[in-house]
Amino acid sequence: MSTVISSVSTYWRQLSIQTLELWAHIDLGESGARTDPLFAKARLWLERSQGSPLYVTIATTGPAAQVINTWGILPILRSYETDLYTLDLDLNRIDEVHAALAQWLNEGAPNSLTSLKISIPRVAEPYDTPHALPPGLLFREQGDAFFKPIRTLYLDGTYLSWNGPAFQNLVDLRLSRISDRVCPTIEQFVGILDGSPALCTLWLRRMTLQIEGRLDFAPVKMKNLQILGLEHVEPQGLYLLLPLLAPVPELYVRIEGYTQDSGEVGEAYIDLFARSKVEKLHFSTFVNPAQLPRMMACLGHLRDFTWQGVDIGDEFFNTIGHKSTTIDGQRSYNAEGDDNASTRSTYLCPNLHTLDLQGCGISAAALRGLVTNRVIPKLTIAGCNISVDGTEDDAPRLMEDLEKCLNDSVPDLLLSENSLIVD
Repeated sequence: MSTVISSVSTYWRQLSIQTLELWAHIDLGESGARTDPLFAKARLWLERSQGSPLYVTIATTGPAAQVINTWGILPILRSYETDLYTLDLDLNRIDEVHAALAQWLNEGAPNSLTSLKISIPRVAEPYDTPHALPPGLLFREQGDAFFKPIRTLYLDGTYLSWNGPAFQNLVDLRLSRISDRVCPTIEQFVGILDGSPALCTLWLRRMTLQIEGRLDFAPVKMKNLQILGLEHVEPQGLYLLLPLLAPVPELYVRIEGYTQDSGEVGEAYIDLFARSKVEKLHFSTFVNPAQLPRMMACLGHLRDFTWQGVDIGDEFFNTIGHKSTTIDGQRSYNAEGDDNASTRSTYLCPNLHTLDLQGCGISAAALRGLVTNRVIPKLTIAGCNISVDGTEDDAPRLMEDLEKCLNDSVPDLLLSENSLIVD
């Protein structure tokens, strides 16, 4: 885009060249420079940035891996390391990561890099997570000024010292595919949370926590947490992790995984929701039907709810489609909807505005009961199997009846690529 602007006319060329920020985003790899002419373009970008903070992406994965590697890219960045503001590494091998970080630490400047993202799609040994720094530079992790300004840290398939300055004062922390052997202990994770009071995003994927040392930590109050993502975290990890969190503001939560639960994880969910203000919830995991009413009763602030990929039982629709009674501040589920003078009756999740069902199995009768019992302002059903009692000959009429019911009951309705299963 910078090149296009600078080629339009003399005026725009002069303006674009004088706007240094236009040249500060350097993309080398998958969608950037992969040939000599584009390498030359990257050099032009660097020259015209003239000392502006640089947003650098280096990618050697996918198709780019056949024509480029880190050793061909790093010389282009020589002498510009002191200007690095963000560094996004999507590299094929750990030795490429080592080379990139070694050049940054040896040639760069402290107090400049605010965002570090490292992703390694494959590792040499299964179930192994290599350290991001080369062995000769491991000593740099402890108290090093290069790591202190980092506020955004993404580590995918690699890790840094859990006790180091890289995990202090973070705003955005995302960890993915960290093997059990090198995962943080509970005490180390509490230290990370305590050391980042301004943390807004915490996202964990395919990792857990080690059981070592103390386990009896009080929940860490997180006054700024806005996004919590837990994808394919083992039940043991969830059971250990969730009691540590005490989010204060309205929160977006995504929980993904297809693990059966004997009840302990569900209780941990309930406990977390009870001390949080969850505004958006994305579930793609098994939920114990017996715990569902109590879980939903804790979601009084919930506005957007997405259920994806796991069949959704009638219990869910019955739970949020009928009113619950509140007696002396205690909420109980009332499937019959009976009220008397000593109780107040409201729907669970009274602020629910958007319900999004994706790729799951649904009972048409339960769905119909929900939309006729309470107003769901916005409903999306996409890629779902909707089961209905009847015969194959009745299928067109049954689908038409269901669609009419939904259209009559839901102000904002979207149906996309669903299948009707006749039982």
